[in-house]
Amino acid sequence: MVAVVKDLTRIAPASGAAAFNGTLAGGLADWRLSGALAINKLAVAGYSLARADGPVSLDLVKGELRLQAGLTGQGGAGRGLVAALAGVHRAPACRRPSCRTAGPWCAR
Repeated sequence: MVAVVKDLTRIAPASGAAAFNGTLAGGLADWRLSGALAINKLAVAGYSLARADGPVSLDLVKGELRLQAGLTGQGGAGRGLVAALAGVHRAPACRRPSCRTAGPWCAR
């Protein structure tokens, strides 16, 4: 399965294009979407990334959504607290081993 979104600004302000290349397996009650995600141009709270990419998976198991992600950013820039914590001069990484919720959103 390949999905490309040319402009994510309606979903996430100050973002650019995104692409997902992966597989969808299972049935209606239990399924798994997994593959590689790449997002260009992300910005939040005075911090921006030229690109973030890496493996992601989203599972529905017994009515519970599970999200796993391992994204690495490139081209970090900005000022302020978020930029200082993320690191402007290094490649920031987001390793989300598991996020679970019975509803449509993960609050963790």
